[in-house]
Amino acid sequence: LDRLPKFDDGWQPVLDALRGGRFFVSTGEVLIPDFRVAGRESGDTVENPGAATPLEADLEWTFPMAYAEIVSGDGKSVHRQRVELADTEQFGTRKLRADLDLSGKTWVRLEAWDIAGNGAFTQPVWLGKPAALPGETPAATGARFVPERKDDFAWENDLIAFRAYGPAIRPEGREFKPGMEDSGIDVWTKKVRYPVIDKWYAAEIQHGLAYHDDRGEGMDAYSVGSSRGCGGTAIWENGRMILSGPFRSWKVIEQTRERSVFELAYRYETAPGGPVDEVKRITIELGKRLFRSESTFTRGGQPAALDIAIGVTTHEGRARKILRPAGGWMACWESLEGAGLGTGVAMDPGAIIEMRDHAEPGSKEEHALLLTRTDAAGRTVHHAGFAWERAGEITTPEQWGLYLEGFVKRLR
Repeated sequence: LDRLPKFDDGWQPVLDALRGGRFFVSTGEVLIPDFRVAGRESGDTVENPGAATPLEADLEWTFPMAYAEIVSGDGKSVHRQRVELADTEQFGTRKLRADLDLSGKTWVRLEAWDIAGNGAFTQPVWLGKPAALPGETPAATGARFVPERKDDFAWENDLIAFRAYGPAIRPEGREFKPGMEDSGIDVWTKKVRYPVIDKWYAAEIQHGLAYHDDRGEGMDAYSVGSSRGCGGTAIWENGRMILSGPFRSWKVIEQTRERSVFELAYRYETAPGGPVDEVKRITIELGKRLFRSESTFTRGGQPAALDIAIGVTTHEGRARKILRPAGGWMACWESLEGAGLGTGVAMDPGAIIEMRDHAEPGSKEEHALLLTRTDAAGRTVHHAGFAWERAGEITTPEQWGLYLEGFVKRLR
């Protein structure tokens, strides 16, 4: 469990953890509070394990330890790799680390035993492609309008999930004030591969179970307000961002398991020189931590020549910023509900004018900003996304930076 459940949550968080295999068994004298294979915990799946897959585990004990065993299987036979712990004394702790050859294996777990025969063992980490649990759909992309929740539009794949705010979030005549929901992109952190959008909305609307609480699958703990969130756009004019307000209309272009494409339409009523329209076409693909965002800006139906800001909120400066204009990426890393969250934007370096820290006048919001300019067709293209420590795989700002760096190289 990521936290002690509230009374109102009932037993569901515990049942979800047990059903997902996120527990270890102990006689009491030996504990395994943390066990990970390639960053994945018990019950999770490591895809395509190879000849140097890292295993890490924390052990705690009362009596001196005797040994640990790394147990794995391939569906036909069981393999055991013994780790001697005879050098330990009573009331101790140790972090185990080993690089495993898991080629052809389908699962791996850990046992640990003391000199008196007391012990503990984990549930397996599964190896290969993740299988859906009974009643759950397989990993897939998805995108849909959510009228039941104030006209949200939400999208996801097997790794990431987001939403944008629609017309009902700001009714006609409601005057904008800093901090109100606008055109920023909200992050929904998830640590399961199957879709969660419909499930989380239904749990809150039908059963009062807030998606701001993590019940084993992830949560929405990311604050957006009128910031750019994770990769939102704005017109850049005289050192300030001009915002459009929530999207006005939407259109789904394509929706398959591997890819979803949709458009959101925005209007900048206060843009210098007259109103500007933006059509944002977003593409999200299976297995990628960043979605593609192509915006087309027009004025009076013609391509608009504009400076554009693409932002990642630093939540009033609390996030650590990494700006790499020559490399084509910028990132933030912060603590979200006690776990690290990396957000970022990637773009063809040739299209970047500059990157900067920015505190918007008259607002508490601060950003890492990427500044670019529309092309002859009024377009800009960038990619935005995140990595969450509790989902495994990427657990440090250094790993997040390497992912973004590799992502930009694959764009070229």
